[in-house]
Amino acid sequence: RARRARWPDDQRACVSTAVTTAASLHLSLASPNAKLLELKPFPVSVQTELVDTPIVQRNGSIAALDEPGLGITVNEELVRRLALDA
Repeated sequence: RARRARWPDDQRACVSTAVTTAASLHLSLASPNAKLLELKPFPVSVQTELVDTPIVQRNGSIAALDEPGLGITVNEELVRRLALDA
């Protein structure tokens, strides 16, 4: 599929952003079966700069976000800078 979409071979992985991390966090917190939530092991702009409050672990835990909805505010300027022309 990646070749049909003309993606380079090294770009086949799913790109996780702070938005998908926030959604995954909420889903995990609502599920009695969720035992862990993976985060990127290194900082990347789509995790640290894409939202006003990045989701981070402290002492091995990730706290629920306090704001409404997913608990994040997206940095629209970064979205415009990173957008690809269709």
